[in-house]
Parts: sequence; structure tokens; C-alpha cells
Amino acid sequence: DFEQAWTLLPLPEGTTWWEQYCKTQTYDAFRQAIPFRPNTTNKTIDIAVVGDIDLVSQALKLSDIAVKLEAFLGLHVAIRPDPVRVGTWAQTRTSSDGREQVGAHFLLTNLESLSDVRSTCTVGLTNTDIYPPKRYDYVT
Repeated sequence: DFEQAWTLLPLPEGTTWWEQYCKTQTYDAFRQAIPFRPNTTNKTIDIAVVGDIDLVSQALKLSDIAVKLEAFLGLHVAIRPDPVRVGTWAQTRTSSDGREQVGAHFLLTNLESLSDVRSTCTVGLTNTDIYPPKRYDYVT
């Protein structure tokens, strides 16, 4: 439930909201510490949908995500109008449970080749399962 997820915690006894706020990181301190490309010039985060944009859009409200990211990060968020089509470059395989998977390392390489070097970062969203470059018994 959305409303339950955003319920405020009670104020600790013997303190004020201002004292609690002063314990947090300031927005300016956050902006100085963000670990993005240091040579960004357009202050933009690019969101690229990988695969079927209709399936991703059914699961996520991309425009809502963009608005919230812009408010939180103070950077423009651009959703690319055309999805990245999964081709043979993705080395698609079928998992043991019958799901289609694409290679995460191939996906990253493809996104890097499409990235705008002026942008702060590029985020890829997909509804397709991904697999790592080597076998892992668990994911960390």
C-alpha cells in the first residue's frame, strides 16, 4: 500500500525535527559526492529501455520515475523515445527454468556504445532476465 509505505516515523523523544534534520546529509553535500562522470556537461540522466518498451511500461510508470529522479537529484532525466532492440549481440540464452536471458556484460557494452558522453549517466531498464559473464551460485 502506497500510503503505508510513506508513513512518517514518530519523532524521537527529547529531540526536535530540526535536530533530526541537522543529522542528515545536505543536498549540496550530496551533489558534491555523487559518483557520476566528472566531465558531465548537460546535467542529464538518460534512461534507455532495453527490449519491449510496452512490457516495461506496463510494470513501471517511466514518466513518474523521471519526475521523482529529477526532484531528488536535481538533474534533467530524459527517457529515450526508442528502445534498444535486443539483437544477436546480447547472446540470448534460455535459463534452466525456461526464461529468456541476455548477457549483462553484452548489455552494458551496448549501452556504453550508445551513451552520450556529455550525460551524467545512462540507466538501462529491461524486463528481460540477465546473466553475468561467468556462473555465480548467488547474486550479491
